[in-house]
Amino acid sequence: MVILNKNGEREVIVPSDPKTSLETLTVLAKDEDVAVRRAVAENPNALAETLATLAKDKEGLVRMRVAENPNALAETLATLAKDKDVDVRRTVAENHHTPAKMLATLAKDKEVGVRQGVANNPSTPAKMLATLAKDKMNNVRAAVAKNPMTPVDALIALAKDEDSDIRWAVTKNPYAFPELLAILAKDKDLGVRVSATRSDNFVPPHIPSKIGNVEITAEQRLALQEGKGIEIKGIKDKAGKLYDTTYVIIEQKTNKIKLLQQQDKNKFQKAQIKSAAKIAPIKRKGIKI
Repeated sequence: MVILNKNGEREVIVPSDPKTSLETLTVLAKDEDVAVRRAVAENPNALAETLATLAKDKEGLVRMRVAENPNALAETLATLAKDKDVDVRRTVAENHHTPAKMLATLAKDKEVGVRQGVANNPSTPAKMLATLAKDKMNNVRAAVAKNPMTPVDALIALAKDEDSDIRWAVTKNPYAFPELLAILAKDKDLGVRVSATRSDNFVPPHIPSKIGNVEITAEQRLALQEGKGIEIKGIKDKAGKLYDTTYVIIEQKTNKIKLLQQQDKNKFQKAQIKSAAKIAPIKRKGIKI
């Protein structure tokens, strides 16, 4: 679009362009053209205050763009989670930054698309995914079957689902372990058998929801999945000895979880950028992972 700048000169502005100034975005958020407001709502540099205003826009497409913007505050997402438009609520359900409590509410939404959005979200807590794995709608269960954060027990149960589409979806889960794929390779459905024996199968380590005695958050599980390290507190060994801080990484050569010594903090920090395989794992007996 074309606007007049401070000098009265005509200037071409693209509202979705990250280089567009915050001042201009604030002005364009009130534009009468819905396409302009929608472009502002999806701009990665849009201020939280601007997004909060656009969250009340009369057009659902604008509110949807706000719902998927990473700059939207929890308060804004909370408003959109109650939106009358099912597509807006679904978009909130798929947003990786949506708080767990909000996802819990959306997981009970009457609309299958919204529950499916929660099931698709890798930030959804493992316990919530386990519940959605029992949803009456096939689309929801299929989404859980593909979610890389679905707990092992739920994945095994879905591999036995009466619907072949669900069992097929399990074979697409990047954490479907070899033993499970071997069972599905003998499935009565041809499509499931073919998918279970796919040649490009790569099985990364399954990220647990609990390390030792400590529950880890969905965000921490995602970090480990992405190859980053995490820091946890209060882990105990079998003798009950408490460790204030433990650093956790996925050892790149073995693809297994490793616990690092507290004094290796500097090395741990470097692992966020460099190869985590270079860090020596801690040797503590009695800690079950």
